[in-house]
Amino acid sequence: MEPKRSCAECGAGLPANAPGGLCPRCLVGMGMKLAAAASAFGVPPSGGAASEPAQAGTPNESTVRAPITEQPGTVIGRYKLLEKIGEGGFGAVYMADQREPVKRRVALKILKLGMDTRQVVARFEAERQALALMDHPNIAKVLDG
Repeated sequence: MEPKRSCAECGAGLPANAPGGLCPRCLVGMGMKLAAAASAFGVPPSGGAASEPAQAGTPNESTVRAPITEQPGTVIGRYKLLEKIGEGGFGAVYMADQREPVKRRVALKILKLGMDTRQVVARFEAERQALALMDHPNIAKVLDG
């Protein structure tokens, strides 16, 4: 009998084919937030470095000094945060309104302070890609690429 696996972020039980060791809920949260997180930390969506990149595994100095102000009403790019719906090891997930190019309700994951390392961003990009390939009624669609 194979030991029961659990989500690395929330501890929920995992199906045998769960990508990245995360449950669908946590995987969706990470995937939905990837593009906005990369933009917020100065990392272009292509995964390249913007200007002075952080060394692999070390926090970006400007991010460490930046205060965290994610509260309902905060606007991040084209998203307006409505309410916090969950939190895990790498960040928090918020219900948000996308304001453009179309108006819609979305889930947005905000990385925790200092989590803008190349390793974390690369993991988010891989999870975003995995989510983009999934088509299941219980898995949210990736809206931003």
